[in-house]
Amino acid sequence: MKKLIYSIAIALSFMTIACKKDKAVSITGYWTGSGINTGSSSSSFIGVLYKSDNSARVYILSSDTTIGLKLNATYVIGADSVRTTMTDGSNTTILSSKLNSNATQMNGTFRSLTNSTTGTWSVTKN
Repeated sequence: MKKLIYSIAIALSFMTIACKKDKAVSITGYWTGSGINTGSSSSSFIGVLYKSDNSARVYILSSDTTIGLKLNATYVIGADSVRTTMTDGSNTTILSSKLNSNATQMNGTFRSLTNSTTGTWSVTKN
């Protein structure tokens, strides 16, 4: 009888572990920081408003969102990374970044798919 109880307890433990799902990461909110083009010595403001529907609004060059350049974007969250694709007419740029363990900061690279622009960027969740 003890063996049966132990067997059931062990089976339930394995089922609990196997059925446990990873906590979903959310990046919804406004993130601000800076980006710098490769070969440049000065950085520029970047702000990203990540929405819950996997869309985003990217603000570049000014922290005043009424005058800065505004771009529409979409994003995909991986295991520990975020890939944001922003489009400005015929120019598409990919922002690839790693999330820190608290999902409050992202650091990564960007590259244009239509020209040779590349660089790095870093943002923190507000």
